[in-house]
Amino acid sequence: MASGLPGIPDLFEYLNRVNSTLFFVRAFHFSDQVLIETDVNLGDVGPTSFHNLCRQVAIASNQIADGLIRDFQATPRWQNGKKTNFAFGFGPN
Repeated sequence: MASGLPGIPDLFEYLNRVNSTLFFVRAFHFSDQVLIETDVNLGDVGPTSFHNLCRQVAIASNQIADGLIRDFQATPRWQNGKKTNFAFGFGPN
């Protein structure tokens, strides 16, 4: 979701606070990036459930990215081409 983030205590404290408010997803630091992920049971995945999982990651990323950019001068990683309704593609929302 964001890059250019060294592993500093303030960032880890921020991520712990964020993760305490999230459901179904979690944010974590890896190699100067903050990523967001969800767990999935492959036996339960169909088109609708996969879409819902992707949407949960997108919504959480959208909520967290602004704080990372503002508070830690992070570089956004997925903002280009993002539609406000999280639909796929680069056309109008």
